[in-house]
This record gives sequence, structure tokens and C-alpha cells, in this order.
Amino acid sequence: MLTDLYQITMAHAYWHAGLCTTEACFHLYYRSNPFRGGFAIACGLGPAIEYLRALRFSDEDIAYLATLTGADGAPLFPAEFLAWLREFRFTCDVMAVPEGTVVFPNEPLLRVTGPI
Repeated sequence: MLTDLYQITMAHAYWHAGLCTTEACFHLYYRSNPFRGGFAIACGLGPAIEYLRALRFSDEDIAYLATLTGADGAPLFPAEFLAWLREFRFTCDVMAVPEGTVVFPNEPLLRVTGPI
């Protein structure tokens, strides 16, 4: 999995609260130019977009998550949530600046909008 436990627990919280279909918008950007330059050139966004297109939770991912327990020793995630993750498919809209575009710090390079 290319994520961390915080993200999975937040997904569980949204699922548990019935907020899975709530619209959200996230931006990918950088904070300062590399090499003390005045700008940068956008490149390498293709792999990020391909990752999103293929985003799935494998049987191995689900099996691993099923082994995690909370401080009380109980399973961290209920079976219903893990079943939901198994069926999860990325359905958000993705907009990105074209490769080779001049970009500046704090300017969105990639915008993802859709169900949280």
C-alpha cells in the first residue's frame, strides 16, 4: 500500500460517519523552488495519475488491515469496512497542469475532486 495508517483510519471515520460520498477537493503543490530558482517545470505527474487510475486494495492489503488491532485488542477495522475497501474504485476527477508547463510554488499542479 502506498499510504499510511492515518489515511486508512480517516477513511474509516468518513465511512463510519456516512460521509463517503461527501465532495472534497485536494491539491498537490510544492512549497519552494528547487535550486533557488524562480520557477520550475512541471514533469512527472503522469505516474501520479496512473497510480490513481489503478488505485485498489488488494486481497493482501485487506488481509493485513484485518490483522491490526486497537489499544483494546479488538480489530481496528470492522469487516464491513474492509469489504467496502475491497470494492473501492477511484472515481474522482483529476486535473493537472500539462507536462512542461512553467509552475510556481504554492500553485496547484494536480487537483483531485470527488467523493472524500
